[in-house]
Amino acid sequence: MRWPTLSLGSVSKVRLSAKPSAIMCWLLLWTLYSILGGFLFKLPPGVAIAFGLLAFAFHWFSTLIHQLGHVWVGRRVGYAATGIQFWWIFSSTLYPADEPALPTAIHLQRALGGPALNLLLTIVAGALCLALLPVGGFVWRFAAILAVQNLLAFIVGFLPLGFTDGSTLLRLRNMRLAQKR
Repeated sequence: MRWPTLSLGSVSKVRLSAKPSAIMCWLLLWTLYSILGGFLFKLPPGVAIAFGLLAFAFHWFSTLIHQLGHVWVGRRVGYAATGIQFWWIFSSTLYPADEPALPTAIHLQRALGGPALNLLLTIVAGALCLALLPVGGFVWRFAAILAVQNLLAFIVGFLPLGFTDGSTLLRLRNMRLAQKR
């Protein structure tokens, strides 16, 4: 049996959807963050569950911000996305099926839009984390989680895993090299 893709509404006129695998991973992430809050930060169970939910919300927000970076750059260069789809712990920007072949420069700009926003969010959250270090506490923990999540999204995004921005950049580089020959 094939499970249907779930509609999550829209943001900035872009449809959001999730495959069932994303829902399973979201519940798993919430659980893992709750366990992290309980064991690592010694939070009481109820607070750890709330901590886990908020930490998961930061993950989801970071993923959404990444994809919105692709969306915004796509609009700016005239080749807009039609949707964002979440799957497992990842997500993809969806473009029109009938989109024409695009120049390498357009692909490059769109591919860099997501990581650029993750880098910006990493810097902001990292600066907040450093500023709050003497104070510590709950807010510092969340700033640290937000910084780490965005840093990981930024780094993983550049790994050529076949479905990442790094793979797109590698394909573009190889296309450009082939054209020069």
